[in-house]
Amino acid sequence: VAIVGILGIGTLAGWFSNDDEEIAVPDFIGRTYDEAVSMAEEAGLVIERGDDVYSKDQEEGYVTAQSPSEGSMVKEGKVITINISKGKREGVMPKLVGLTLAEAESAIDENGLQKGSVTKVTSQEPEGQVITQSVEAGQPVEQGTIIDLEISDGQGVEQTIVPDLYGRTPDEAKNLLENLKLKVGEVTFEEKADIPQNTIFWQSVAADTEVDIKTKISYKVSKGEPPEDSGNDTDVDDETGDNTDPGDNTGDDTGDDDNPDDGGNDDSGENTDDSGDSDGPQPAEPLDGTEGN
Repeated sequence: VAIVGILGIGTLAGWFSNDDEEIAVPDFIGRTYDEAVSMAEEAGLVIERGDDVYSKDQEEGYVTAQSPSEGSMVKEGKVITINISKGKREGVMPKLVGLTLAEAESAIDENGLQKGSVTKVTSQEPEGQVITQSVEAGQPVEQGTIIDLEISDGQGVEQTIVPDLYGRTPDEAKNLLENLKLKVGEVTFEEKADIPQNTIFWQSVAADTEVDIKTKISYKVSKGEPPEDSGNDTDVDDETGDNTDPGDNTGDDTGDDDNPDDGGNDDSGENTDDSGDSDGPQPAEPLDGTEGN
């Protein structure tokens, strides 16, 4: 009888009620504040609004964090604190080029960003060093932005920039190319009236082009203005006139040739005149007896 009485009193007093029953905390992440309040009331819990914070995961106005977390066992009436997102915060993209992959990954995490693809490419930079990033350093970037990287395989050939050789002398060009670890290719000299002598006016690879070191760069050099054709012809004529002037030869030869002819004629004339005095053939004398007749 005494035991029954005690149980009856305990029941009336609530000693054996379910007041100590625990409740699993719902997941409020991604809900609006009003939705979270309704869910909490249905579960016998109480919502308390915490801080408004930037979030890389949730848009503005949505629950981005809660305490206690989802699945925690609490008593009825437990206060659940939630933080509401102010949206993604814009930051400034850090410089990742030149860092090792591990250093770049740390910088990405520290700035609320996400690492995307990592591609290994041929480069002269040390193996594993970041050589490109998908978002340029210094640009505005939202939290959660995916950043793709390219890293060096360390197998590339060193490159250099081709200088501008126009207007330089061959000696200047040679020194400039050697200082940039380039080589002199074919050198051609051409006559150019409008370009000063011993000046480069053409090069095989355009200035500011990136090329491998030891690349050969050919160029053309001006020989200056070519000599005039008329002057050359005059020189030839003068030489010809000095050596074999047609007019002089003709006059001299003609005179020389005429003298023998004249002399011949004169000798012939003299011979003719002398023929009268010479003992040449005479007319036949008449026969005896005819002379008197």
